[in-house]
Amino acid sequence: MSIIFYNIFLFLFTIVCFYFYFKVIPVRISKIWLSSVVGDSNVFIKSINEKVWNVNLSKNNGTFAFTEGWSKVVSELCLSEGCLLLFKQVNPYNYIITLFFKETPYPLCDPGISLFLSISSLPNRKYIESFCHVLNDQSFNTLLLPTYIVKNTIGVGKLGRPMKVHVNPWDSLDVSVEKDSDSKCYFFTDGWKNIVQHLGVRKQCVVVLRYIFDYNFQLSLFDVNGSEVVLPRVG
Repeated sequence: MSIIFYNIFLFLFTIVCFYFYFKVIPVRISKIWLSSVVGDSNVFIKSINEKVWNVNLSKNNGTFAFTEGWSKVVSELCLSEGCLLLFKQVNPYNYIITLFFKETPYPLCDPGISLFLSISSLPNRKYIESFCHVLNDQSFNTLLLPTYIVKNTIGVGKLGRPMKVHVNPWDSLDVSVEKDSDSKCYFFTDGWKNIVQHLGVRKQCVVVLRYIFDYNFQLSLFDVNGSEVVLPRVG
């Protein structure tokens, strides 16, 4: 089975109250991937359930922002403060958006864990394949997996062998998934530290993981400004 990777035109941001009416695109994305856009333009934003919005892309001092039409996106997707939004730029005038909502807290785990779960991109809404973490100190040693994904998407019966985490189009690293006997939660354990070292992450970076097929995850890393980090080949 082939693996389809996102291109590097990705950016991520957190919804806060003043983003309900406009959203500034990260400077790095504006300078590199929007250099061909002249002045204000109409762009299309499509959600993973195929809903499409026409939004104005405005330019100001070399930086772009979604303006007119953006509030309709926020309203129709029922976005609330604290949601995470992942954008894939197909081209400067077309974007695909994935929503991540804060997962219900796991009472027996570190209360500082920030875990987000996506809406499924498949017709069967019980199948949810993507989640993300805002990394903290604990995330460097083990990584909490959503129980819902382990039980309903991966399947508990598949946890007896290592998973492969694809960190770029060339490399994958092995990691084990284990259930903690105290918290009753599932974690990436053996092998996760190796992945963290390869990523070179720091606190408040965001890791997005998508279960792409049996025993395989695709990983994307975003810096504190919401821009995707292009990961080098494993040496």
